[in-house]
Amino acid sequence: MNKTIFYLLLAVTTLITGLSACSEDNDTTLSDIRIGREAQLHEVSVSRQTTRNILLDGGNGKYAVYVANPQIATAKIVNDTLKLTGQFEGTTFATIRSHDFEKRLDINVVPPTLGFSQKHIRLAPKNESTSVTLTGGGIVNFEIDDPDKVVSVKWNAANRVVELRPHYEGEAVITAIGQDGSRDQLTVSVSCEGELNRIGYYSTRSKVMTTELNTRMVVRNRKAGISLFGSVDPKNGQGLRLSPIVNPRQGQTYDVTIAMLGQWPNPKLSNGTLKLRVLEVRPDKHLVVLRGPGFKFLLPYYDN
Repeated sequence: MNKTIFYLLLAVTTLITGLSACSEDNDTTLSDIRIGREAQLHEVSVSRQTTRNILLDGGNGKYAVYVANPQIATAKIVNDTLKLTGQFEGTTFATIRSHDFEKRLDINVVPPTLGFSQKHIRLAPKNESTSVTLTGGGIVNFEIDDPDKVVSVKWNAANRVVELRPHYEGEAVITAIGQDGSRDQLTVSVSCEGELNRIGYYSTRSKVMTTELNTRMVVRNRKAGISLFGSVDPKNGQGLRLSPIVNPRQGQTYDVTIAMLGQWPNPKLSNGTLKLRVLEVRPDKHLVVLRGPGFKFLLPYYDN
């Protein structure tokens, strides 16, 4: 009798434990796989040779992935993250499985986004060539805005680099145009060190600005122009005569006539008319900074 009661109680206890376990299993419901935490993704794009990470949710928390064409893209699962890597341009799809759930994700492998490795680069005149990397864009064409001819540009398509050789002070804007029409810009500024505080003629053909004419006397004439002399005696030494500068405006170019006076053993200028750009106007002292290819002037100017 006692044995019968014991076995009966044991059976009841086992039944209750089993029912409790079933109840707990039923409370843990599994949900469908979700690709992307904030929005359900059905299609993604990834650049060639880059990896995109996408968070996964749902299922039982354990995932497996299969890519239809691994030559186009590859994929792997790290914890709850899907890592997609583009291999070659094209389309394929990935199948993601977890428990009894399955999701398809379409994959587009596209060329890398067109872009320079730098947006703005500063160089000194006559520096050695330097290079800037350009990624993406497929077959690339260039537009170069360089009114002062400050830099030479060479495109090395095999290595995807733009080679730059600076010549004179100034600024150039290089625009790369990809085969899909995308654009990116690189600004090249060429400048040398030094300040202009004294009326005169200066060379800007190296890293540091140098004085070409140590001005000792300035003769102004509104009609004849401005004469600079390296001696207090105009008959001796070197000099320059420039046509008068009237009402200059920053950024504009002016035709300036230059005449060399005296003996210049290695002249970097020649007689004639040059287009010079106004870099700076100093109205408090009535002075203007003019720039040409490889030189600068600090000169007085006239109002209208």
